[in-house]
Amino acid sequence: MKTAEELTMKYLQDSGCYQETDIFEMMYKGLLAKTEMMRKYPDMSHFALRAYYEDDEEVRGELQKIIAPYRKLSTNRSLPKLDPSVYKEGLDLQMMYQDMYLASEGYLYQMGQNGNIDIDKVVTDYRRLIDFWKKLYLR
Repeated sequence: MKTAEELTMKYLQDSGCYQETDIFEMMYKGLLAKTEMMRKYPDMSHFALRAYYEDDEEVRGELQKIIAPYRKLSTNRSLPKLDPSVYKEGLDLQMMYQDMYLASEGYLYQMGQNGNIDIDKVVTDYRRLIDFWKKLYLR
């Protein structure tokens, strides 16, 4: 898992998502980095996703012990610096980000449960989600 986490961090840093000031493009660039990694390392990516979202109670406990240190290193749980003036008045930015983060996690979970992940579909669907969020949250 350490190698997967290190590779993910490298791909995210190289994508420029951390330099992005637009939260929507930051998330999209992050997704593109992860899907690029999925294309290059499909077996590792599939294993990491399955381990992260494991449902079998007998296996889950042991996997959680292994994954726990890497969940603390999460690259996308804290709210980035946002300019409130570009969002709808009165919008709770923390809640908005949490909504987007959890929707992204849920989408990946759902795709992983269906077996093989169609990376092109993930990219297309995620772009549509981002465009939806822009309409929903921006002024």
